[in-house]
Amino acid sequence: MIDQVAIFGFGVAAVILTNLRADKWRRWAPICGLIAEPFWFYTGYVHEQWGIIGLAFVYGAAWANGIKNHWWKR
Repeated sequence: MIDQVAIFGFGVAAVILTNLRADKWRRWAPICGLIAEPFWFYTGYVHEQWGIIGLAFVYGAAWANGIKNHWWKR
């Protein structure tokens, strides 16, 4: 149950933050997205949902790219 709450909370936060106009808030979207990733992997593994695990790798790479763009490049 904790994994689903974390996926919901951090996932919704990432989506909302991604669509804000203010860059100071939008840059937090990939942080929230990456925090949710271990919960996606755990849920996918426990329930043997290999497609979810594959998507978690893709989303993780996208969120990592967001960190690179919003936090390291200035």
